[in-house]
Amino acid sequence: MTARLDSRPVPRLAGHADLIAHAHARSATHGLRRQDAPDLDRLPRSELELRREQHRTLLRQATPVMTELCRQLAGTRCMAVLSGPDGLLLHADGDARFLRRSEQVALQPGADWSEGRKGTNAIGTALATGTPLVVGGPEHFLDANRFLVCACAPIEDADGTLLGALDVSGDASSSGLHPLTPVQTAVLQMEHCLFLARHADAVCLAVDDRPQRLGTPAEGLLAFTPDGRGLAMNRAARRLFGLHPRALPPAFADLFDAGCEPEAALPHATESRTVRGRDGCDWLVRRYPAPAPVVRPPAVEPVAGRALSALQSGDPVINAAIGKLKRVLGKQVAVVLSGETGTGKELFARAIHDDTPGRDGPFVAVNCAAIPEALIEAELFGYEEGAFTGARRKGGIGKLLQADRGTLFLDEIGDMPTSLQARLLRVLQERAVTPLGSTRTLPTDFMLVCATHRDLRAMVDDGSFRADLYYRLNGLTIRLPALRERVDLAALIGRMLGAGTTTPPPRLSDAAAALLLGHDWPGNLRELATVLHTARCLADDGLIDVEHLPDELTTRPRLPPAATAVRLCEHQDRLVADTLERLGGNISAAARALGISRNRLYRQLARAR
Repeated sequence: MTARLDSRPVPRLAGHADLIAHAHARSATHGLRRQDAPDLDRLPRSELELRREQHRTLLRQATPVMTELCRQLAGTRCMAVLSGPDGLLLHADGDARFLRRSEQVALQPGADWSEGRKGTNAIGTALATGTPLVVGGPEHFLDANRFLVCACAPIEDADGTLLGALDVSGDASSSGLHPLTPVQTAVLQMEHCLFLARHADAVCLAVDDRPQRLGTPAEGLLAFTPDGRGLAMNRAARRLFGLHPRALPPAFADLFDAGCEPEAALPHATESRTVRGRDGCDWLVRRYPAPAPVVRPPAVEPVAGRALSALQSGDPVINAAIGKLKRVLGKQVAVVLSGETGTGKELFARAIHDDTPGRDGPFVAVNCAAIPEALIEAELFGYEEGAFTGARRKGGIGKLLQADRGTLFLDEIGDMPTSLQARLLRVLQERAVTPLGSTRTLPTDFMLVCATHRDLRAMVDDGSFRADLYYRLNGLTIRLPALRERVDLAALIGRMLGAGTTTPPPRLSDAAAALLLGHDWPGNLRELATVLHTARCLADDGLIDVEHLPDELTTRPRLPPAATAVRLCEHQDRLVADTLERLGGNISAAARALGISRNRLYRQLARAR
């Protein structure tokens, strides 16, 4: 049924009053009193990062779903909150104005919203009962939380294990539909993604008796070993086959009259087909394709608090740039990243965000070159309903407001139309945004990181970029070197080959290593990642040889012929020796310059001997 974000009575599901009454009784047994002051305790940032790391899989699958949910709820002054199974808030996203108001009761990452700490509330009560529900106004046990109305649904693994909860909270005095149904739909999507991610190496099948449900988060999911042994099934599949929520997953042959192995019955079926079940019913079945292995650029998922350090691999220019960046983090210094296309500017921008005090806030990226000039103003500043032809009902929140308390990354800032540069300058000076068609000025505060492959100084000279904006942006300019200029190529290759896999990384033949080290890499890190990904797919036996590399690598050598025969390990040994010599044999300084631990450096020296 529908609940509303207003002060009028809210229609409830049957049994809701009893559920709230029992929750209030539990709250009293925890020693809470209605008039208690808000519990504003939050975990220290370091401890929160450790807890987030423990729930990394949940966060990875839930965050994009929450972003889309907030986009659907734009204009309703709501926020989406993700909690762990114990009620600890892990991530929050949504309306910047309400996010600020939520600080009054610590509805923020790091706070504990279990019933034991906050009394009856949507998150704690949904976790305690395993029931989706809406808790509004006076239904909260603590008076301090009565300005809230919240919809929450628990998130479960395929075996029924409680993983956390998704909540949407808003102001009880605001009007508008309260989204319990969208919350439940978002949870279904999260559970769907979690199932497929957890069983990525298995044979995963989608099954249903209704074609319109197949291909949606509501479809049944089954996971089998290649020989047909049952591994897992989601709640929808258990309902379809009439199985108990705690029953062991049956084998493929126990469900379908199609042989004992799913590989034989559905070898490459990515489109739905009809399969006869053991129960005599015809089931629509579709097989999910196995995910292709991905080679990521280095440090895609940096260690919390050390994201920039994780980008070090021995190049002194990169190391010096990271040293400068660390000294300005959290000090309201704008950063401009310059360099050729593919040198890792967005990778650095994300690392800067992950190391700032606002790392729990959003990271909002805008490619100024990719948005049509007619739309970029609305995209950045937002707009009110009816501000222009085709404007969405209830308007839209611009990127500048979405980035509040987080990081705004303006990629290709040199391509921003000059007509908007003055408006951006005013926002940066006043820390406030006026959406299109509005007279309201809304505060916003963010870390600004810009990137460009252009020479902004030259653009100022020729009049294509505003000088006042240039001087406002130019707090710290970092030039990222092209890959051909870096001395840590061997270390980068090794790191990228080993990224994103728990199996031993493929080996390089001497000839292949020589070609990789000798290429000038005009596409920089992006080109290198593509070449290694393709070679990794082609090298079935785990050895990458010349035949697995693009032909152009043999036609564009960077090093002189005498140097192309050097092996990858010899290149690493030479880099270590040169670094030690340059630093007078200081092991600690050399390890820092190379971006490795002292123990690893000692092992490298021992191997070289």
